[in-house]
Amino acid sequence: MDHVSYVLVLLIGLLCVVAAVAGLAHRLAVSYPIVLVIFGLLCSLLPHIPRIPLPPSLVFLVILPPLLYVAAWQTNGRIGDRVHRKLERELDLGESRLA
Repeated sequence: MDHVSYVLVLLIGLLCVVAAVAGLAHRLAVSYPIVLVIFGLLCSLLPHIPRIPLPPSLVFLVILPPLLYVAAWQTNGRIGDRVHRKLERELDLGESRLA
């Protein structure tokens, strides 16, 4: 198999795996980027998976931002509002103690 065919088969296989993991996340009612990250971490522990060296800048600038963006949009707003109100109360208490 030549290099182009190998890359094409690899990409199609990865797309199928991503679709299956996203379907599993939908069934579990969990944000799919979280499940994809956990699945990737579990795959990294398998001994026969070849290691692909990635520079950290590629991960931080290309791979991570879309995952965080989608996860942020799928986060439950009520939970965020509750945490925000709790932080506001704690900050108000801290300011009154300093005065």
